[in-house]
Amino acid sequence: MVKRFGIWTAILVSMMGELPDACAQFSQSVRAYVPFAFEAGNKTFPPGGYLITRALDDAVEIAGEDRRQFAFVTTHSARSVRRFTAATLEFHRIDGRYYFDGVWQPGNEAGLQAWPSGAEREARRSLAANRPGAHAIPESVYVSARLRPGVTP
Repeated sequence: MVKRFGIWTAILVSMMGELPDACAQFSQSVRAYVPFAFEAGNKTFPPGGYLITRALDDAVEIAGEDRRQFAFVTTHSARSVRRFTAATLEFHRIDGRYYFDGVWQPGNEAGLQAWPSGAEREARRSLAANRPGAHAIPESVYVSARLRPGVTP
């Protein structure tokens, strides 16, 4: 039992050491054209150009190019199972609707992942209830983005 405790402690400590790296690596704003309407936080955004900026340690701001529409979305540091070659936005598609899921940095697996909104959680529950036996795992959709030079939050 003591041996297991030591192994799990070592794993947790090593994982915690990597989280600050993920946070530190997301330091630039990214610009992307999103070709579909999507939900972020409690707002719905139309297709168009967007600027995603780290607002706080645990939030990003998503703003339309004209800055008329914006939302702050609570996030957490995350590591993806894949390495992105370009800055990338991730969305979940559930029954034809898109939900902002996160932003990933180029050249590594680090990024900021959004906590699911109430609307996304409800869509997942509905998906599971309407399709017995189906997994309520949404499809991930990726949109390439560009780092915006000279902008650090």
